[in-house]
Amino acid sequence: MPANQDAKPCKRKLTDSLVRVTKPHKDGKPRNYSDGGGLYLHVKPSGKFWRYNYRFPKQKTLSIGTYPEIPLKLARERHEEARALLARGIDPSTYKRELQANRADVDSNSFEAVAREWFVSHLAHKSQTHQTRTTSYMERDVFPFIGKRPIADLKPRELIAIIERIQKRITHDTHLKVLGSIGQICRYAVATGRAETDPTPSLKGLFKPGEEERKMPAITDPIEVGRLLRAIDNYHGNFFTVCALKLSALVMLRPGELIEAEWAELTSSPP
Repeated sequence: MPANQDAKPCKRKLTDSLVRVTKPHKDGKPRNYSDGGGLYLHVKPSGKFWRYNYRFPKQKTLSIGTYPEIPLKLARERHEEARALLARGIDPSTYKRELQANRADVDSNSFEAVAREWFVSHLAHKSQTHQTRTTSYMERDVFPFIGKRPIADLKPRELIAIIERIQKRITHDTHLKVLGSIGQICRYAVATGRAETDPTPSLKGLFKPGEEERKMPAITDPIEVGRLLRAIDNYHGNFFTVCALKLSALVMLRPGELIEAEWAELTSSPP
């Protein structure tokens, strides 16, 4: 059984005002200010640090945090938690490392962490427009709700609320596309050992396609074409939008193609 401090309550020595006004010594050497029971404030030019000295079975030191991020009251609470671990025969330093490792493992296996890996590995060959649209929907409609959840623990009912929320706000088939992206991310998690199953297949057929997008046929009537050109010429909105509208009348490209076009494609001579 490791040596342990007395289980009796510590006789506290520090006060909030003393901790606040304590400054490094002029010679630059660190100074320790004891609060009792092995807890002390370690003060040096780079800052103030809470430390806890204990034996398990040899002398060890647990880093509790920095001041003022960790005030005196919280430092004492963490000190008591460490003393309670010692009373159960658990090394507080080992416990802290294992807890940090578990948290890091959970963070790396969260839905958002896996999704961002998937962005890099699967969206790189897609157009910039597609990449931006996909990440935007995830960041706005998905990550705030399940981003921190371990991807292995996701349930179909969690996804239903997300997809329904998108379906109510956006027409067309955006909700189905987002569901498809979630499914691809979950399958990527399965392939990389972060999950056992993809929860999206059980939702197949649950959501109906949105309203069909209204077709915008090209104008072929010369009178209507003239009216359109005059409207473009009289438009005084954003400078880039004005340029795009005037250029589109010359090159006759779809909006997405015009946005992604390079200057060399517009100025090169025909074959």
